[in-house]
Amino acid sequence: MGKKSLTKSTTNTKKNAAAKKKATTKKTSSKKPSLKTLRKKKFETWSPEVPYAPPPDPNREKNFSAPELTGDYDPAEAEKIRTLLFRQIDLSAPEPEKEPEKTGKKQPIEGKGPGDPHKGRKQPPEPPGPPGGGNWEPPISRGMLGLIITLVIVFALLIGTSVNNMGNYYLKQTNTGLEIWRGEFAPNRKEKIVTLRGVKAPEPIKDQYTREEALALAFDYFMEKADEIAETQDLPNLGVIRDNLEKAKKYAVTEKQKQLANRRLDRIDFLVLLYRADVAAQKQTRQGYETALKVLEQAKKLELTEDARQTLQLRINRIQKELEGLTQETPHTGDSK
Repeated sequence: MGKKSLTKSTTNTKKNAAAKKKATTKKTSSKKPSLKTLRKKKFETWSPEVPYAPPPDPNREKNFSAPELTGDYDPAEAEKIRTLLFRQIDLSAPEPEKEPEKTGKKQPIEGKGPGDPHKGRKQPPEPPGPPGGGNWEPPISRGMLGLIITLVIVFALLIGTSVNNMGNYYLKQTNTGLEIWRGEFAPNRKEKIVTLRGVKAPEPIKDQYTREEALALAFDYFMEKADEIAETQDLPNLGVIRDNLEKAKKYAVTEKQKQLANRRLDRIDFLVLLYRADVAAQKQTRQGYETALKVLEQAKKLELTEDARQTLQLRINRIQKELEGLTQETPHTGDSK
């Protein structure tokens, strides 16, 4: 019995102590709000329920008098201030300005004289000067400005050099032949435009050539190749000759070179058209003769020499005569077989 009661009392004592500790902890925690709660909490302005009012003093109101305005001045200055305060000024009709007297006395400053109609008016403010007073500086430093100017000059020189390089031509001798190079839009870059096989560069080779000097070599090369094919072969290949003449025309610079290449091309076209007309006329049919005449009409549009035009007209007359003879032989039939 004694042990059980002692155990119970000890247990109850511990429970009560723990309960008191928890209650104390809750009270303590409730007394210390967090910073977040304090930031959100609003504190109203305090004001008393009954505002304070001083007790009325009837004697003070009866005996009250305003302090004298000019009490701190001497009598002469006080009289001057009273005169100015009670003076009436009519701004609608300003007094005419008096001519300054020719004496050594100083003239009153405008806006400060006793009879000045503009007295009391504010003078217009002076316009603001540059920022920083008289020592104004640009928004960027002088060193940066000098660097920008230097870069602009360098870029201008590079562009000018690149443009000039586009008009320069160069010759390069190789084992294959002579190469012609042209400058690109860059100070030191160039591209190869043609290789003339078996050709030697004119001596001495210069550092650079003009467009006329360099392309004249290519024009002469292809014109000579066309002449060589026409002279060495019994039946020249007109297609190969025409290809070389077209290349020569591509590198023609002067008007004389262009006209020479065009005449040679027209001569080739003339021979081809004559050949086509002869092939059509050899069929000895109405359709063949008409086709031959159409081909010869195309030849009239070419730039021909006087001898070539006479040859063309004779060919047209002969085919027309043959076509008339064929029509007389078969008057009641269509095209002959």
